[in-house]
Amino acid sequence: MAHIHPTAIVEPGARLGAGVSVGAFSTIGPEVELGDGVTVAGHVTIAGRTRIGARCHIHPFASLGQPPQHLGHKGEATALSIGSDTIIREHVTMNTGTVEGGGETRVGSHCFFMAGIHVAHDCRIGDRVIMANHATLGGHVTIADDVVVGGLSAIHQYVRIGRLAMIGGMSGVVMDVIPFALAAGSRARLAGLNVVGLKRRGMTEPDIAALRTAYRLVFEGEGRLGSSRAKVGWASVSTRRRRRPATTPRWPSWWGSSATCRSAACSIRAGGKVPSPRLGIVAGSGDLPRRLVAACQAQGRAVFVLAIEGQCDAEDFTAVPHDQVRLGAPGRAMRLLHDAGVVEVVLAGRVRRPSLAALRPDWRLLRFLAGQGGRLGSDDRLVKAVVQAIEEDGFKVVGAGDILGELVATAGQLGRHAPTASDAQDLAHGLHIARAIGGLDIGHAVVVQHGIVLGVEGAEGTDGLSRRRRAGQDREGRAGCAGGSPGGRRRDS
Repeated sequence: MAHIHPTAIVEPGARLGAGVSVGAFSTIGPEVELGDGVTVAGHVTIAGRTRIGARCHIHPFASLGQPPQHLGHKGEATALSIGSDTIIREHVTMNTGTVEGGGETRVGSHCFFMAGIHVAHDCRIGDRVIMANHATLGGHVTIADDVVVGGLSAIHQYVRIGRLAMIGGMSGVVMDVIPFALAAGSRARLAGLNVVGLKRRGMTEPDIAALRTAYRLVFEGEGRLGSSRAKVGWASVSTRRRRRPATTPRWPSWWGSSATCRSAACSIRAGGKVPSPRLGIVAGSGDLPRRLVAACQAQGRAVFVLAIEGQCDAEDFTAVPHDQVRLGAPGRAMRLLHDAGVVEVVLAGRVRRPSLAALRPDWRLLRFLAGQGGRLGSDDRLVKAVVQAIEEDGFKVVGAGDILGELVATAGQLGRHAPTASDAQDLAHGLHIARAIGGLDIGHAVVVQHGIVLGVEGAEGTDGLSRRRRAGQDREGRAGCAGGSPGGRRRDS
């Protein structure tokens, strides 16, 4: 049961979890959601579409969820999300996002924001981040896990701070800061590794020594940055399109976003072998996304899951970094994948196609639909267009079979029964027809018996074709099913 002071104002529509406490003269807006055990002290204002996780403690005069301080904001419904067990001290301000930036400002769990902190629109802050008094973040700043920001520091918009970095007090940060580093100064410069922070997070002395070697090779040696990077085996990573100076390097994503701090150290100690890049799994329904996660964990590969709302349950992926996104919000999806340091993307699982009205498309989807003539089209056409759009955003799209090799059938006979000469003729005839209907974007599978086409795949998919044939079975004997595409990739069974 929530405890609300008589002088507090909780607007109708606000959702308060069990054990929430709201102090004197605080105001809770109608779209606010407070998790279980949240403590709101007196004189706090929480407005807008703000979601605060369990057991957060918000101190007096904090202001959360007010509109972004952005001249382009026209009152659109944007959000602020704060994870669990976060402490927000006096006079902290956090604004909601902008439509341009994906519509949401996100703060992780177990963070500590001291007095006077400002978190601007569209910032992405990881877990266990500590910001000392009166530090300020510009819009679109990304701060990875376990970062410490010193007091009175200012971080310029769009800057990214890598994992386990530390920013010295009274610093002005205008360029990205690499993971594991110290940076300080009125125009912050690198000042070595955050050795104390690395030890506190459990990194061993040999790993720290290897990181020191990497740091010296890249930042203290002679020659260009690219040649220094090659000395330690770092692959080049293309710079994604963003409103940043062209001279700003994009650091290899596996260095800052890996599930372990040891990626760079392992690269040096293994003679320059680069770990596999982080994989982003866009998850629909079914078991395939979970199988991919298990395969990545077995391979020691970093993975990030982006669960599609209404198609799968994000709770299935709590063991790995994950987030959730609407099917109609590809702009936010791309931002989340970039923020997670994803390099390769796999589309996994079934996705039920909603109506255009149910999609609630964001600006990115509207632009995509305009390029498709305002129509979603058939499954094959739609998937090809989606893959092209993802790759244009700087990612490499891979197939599930590239990660789970057992998904790909080997050539030749798979079962006990070998095809007869008559069966082989049916398969060849069916493959010719399947490629023809594939070229017309109708489907990719047909059922043939004795030269007669018994079924053609349509909008219901291959499983629907099989069910339809079983329900209407009226011919005895063996039938062959063939599938193919105009490009020649065959799916025979």
